[in-house]
Amino acid sequence: MLNVNAEYNKDIVRKSEELNGYVVFVAKVREYQDSGLDLDEAITSAIDHCTSQGLLVRFMEMHASEVRNMLFTEFNLNAAQEVWYEEGLEKGILKGRTEGETSKAYDIAKKMLKRNRPINEILEDTGLSIDEINELRNT
Repeated sequence: MLNVNAEYNKDIVRKSEELNGYVVFVAKVREYQDSGLDLDEAITSAIDHCTSQGLLVRFMEMHASEVRNMLFTEFNLNAAQEVWYEEGLEKGILKGRTEGETSKAYDIAKKMLKRNRPINEILEDTGLSIDEINELRNT
């Protein structure tokens, strides 16, 4: 598998007019999005750019609407996957932090029980419930 995005494997891309056109097209979509156009406008502008430069003209004449629909779906899926990953990462970090805090509270409670500290002090210092502390006592 080769990366054929702009700036990668240029010698291979130059050997195929269609591949070169595709690379330019995708780079233009990204460029137009980075300049502030929404995805649909960026795709339309990239199609216009390529056809004005003589790239993928015949293909775009026959399949422009399919290209637009496919890219719109693909770019939106990629964006959604990035959001899902970020949300999952945030949830994972929060879950890990919560589990770590709970584990620490249990460790503190165990130490306090070993030193025969009063239950109300253990409750206050750990934030655990009376049932959780009683459960620790019985283990």
